Amino acid sequence: AESGYEAEIDNLDMNGPVMRIAKEHFPEAVGKTIVGRASNFTDKETGIQEGSYDAVDYSFMLDMTKLWDKTRQFEKEKLEIERVKILREMNKALKMDGTSVITLPTGCFDDEKFARFASAMHHFGFEVSAEKSGETYAIDLKPPRRIGWILTMKKVGVPNLTDLNPNDLAFLTDED
Repeated sequence: AESGYEAEIDNLDMNGPVMRIAKEHFPEAVGKTIVGRASNFTDKETGIQEGSYDAVDYSFMLDMTKLWDKTRQFEKEKLEIERVKILREMNKALKMDGTSVITLPTGCFDDEKFARFASAMHHFGFEVSAEKSGETYAIDLKPPRRIGWILTMKKVGVPNLTDLNPNDLAFLTDED
């Protein structure tokens, strides 16, 4: 690869036809294509082993998950909330000291919500890199334009959700 190292990228998506199209159009860039849900990343159906990845990237997908129901009540116990399950699965898929990256659209956070979300990541066994997290910009546009948020983290342990307040995982878009 032009970057100086070789890497195989596996792709997980619940949309099988999209995965087929990606494999057809970019066969050199796609490792395994796995049809499944991010909330069940390491289950028997996907064949993904715990601790098998150096890096995991969740690009513009976590904002499509549920945190609470229409009455703003948590639908389920903490461990069964979809967003919680996905963050736990991200940890399970990574090797110790592995890197995880979450990107989200601009409308998901203001500075306060971003800080709350980022500080909650320690409950999931992650250490946030402050210098590699925050607002993101499309620098190839003239003028550069704000496009979202990024959290870059290192796996430093296993999830411990005892003191997690699920409200800390809320996006501004959850309030719509």
